[in-house]
Amino acid sequence: GSATGSLALDASQLKALVRLLQEAVMDSTHQTATFALIRTLITRRVLVTEMYDLMDRIAEIMVKSLRPAAREMAGEIFLRFLIYYPMGEKRLNHHMQQPVRNLDYVHTAGRLSALELVATIVQRLPEPVLDSYAELIFLPTILRLANDEDAGCKSVAATALKTLLKRVSQGVFNGLMQFVKDWLKLVETQPNGPNGSGGAEEPAGWSDDEEEDGGMMENPAERQRALQQAVLVRTAAQVSGFFVEARPDLIKKASSGGGGGAEAPEGDKKGGVAVVGLLRSMGLILRQSRRSGT
Repeated sequence: GSATGSLALDASQLKALVRLLQEAVMDSTHQTATFALIRTLITRRVLVTEMYDLMDRIAEIMVKSLRPAAREMAGEIFLRFLIYYPMGEKRLNHHMQQPVRNLDYVHTAGRLSALELVATIVQRLPEPVLDSYAELIFLPTILRLANDEDAGCKSVAATALKTLLKRVSQGVFNGLMQFVKDWLKLVETQPNGPNGSGGAEEPAGWSDDEEEDGGMMENPAERQRALQQAVLVRTAAQVSGFFVEARPDLIKKASSGGGGGAEAPEGDKKGGVAVVGLLRSMGLILRQSRRSGT
């Protein structure tokens, strides 16, 4: 093909070259030059199956390298590959899952690299493709926002979620919002939740004898579950705010009821009403959580 001709290599030579790059990319001594060659192969769309294995190596470097510059270059190459390199649905699904799986990598620097790539992916992917992978990205990123101990990781996770909600289609937006509403219902009905079996006035695991000591839970496991519950409620509140921030026009349409102006599209009206319902649910749960002391 034209790409092969431009590099003056035939197909078997290109395959051999990419196999060599799979080893060379792990050598930090010449990594910059190796990355530059890989970038050229992607840009020229050199189509050999070994490129997919090479990208698996790049995904590994992106989180495991001890060199920040190497992680950054690997992330840039991986993004270029996702956007520009021809691949079928099965291949794309495999490579889209790689940065998402890396969101819970044990070391902070690696998680941050994965999150930064995810944030860039949701900003750069064509909207129809983003719609297809929105659910794959949404939940793991929320979990990072809730559970990550690093403020930088939390910040990038929040940015990724906001961008995702701004760019997806109305139908996908409504679907993600329904997911959060279902999540709120689950939080609300958990044993230590605001409407759980413990009740709003006396959550399960609290001892009457310990009220004078600030109501400490007698069971450490129960206390840990209550703390986790509080994190979930706070995260749900934060994510609910992202929905409003992403589509403030929906709130205006739902609040105005469509009076005095042009009739809003049916999808927008449903979306606006859903956002308002989500906020009402969130407000109720937060008030009940405060009363329960969670």
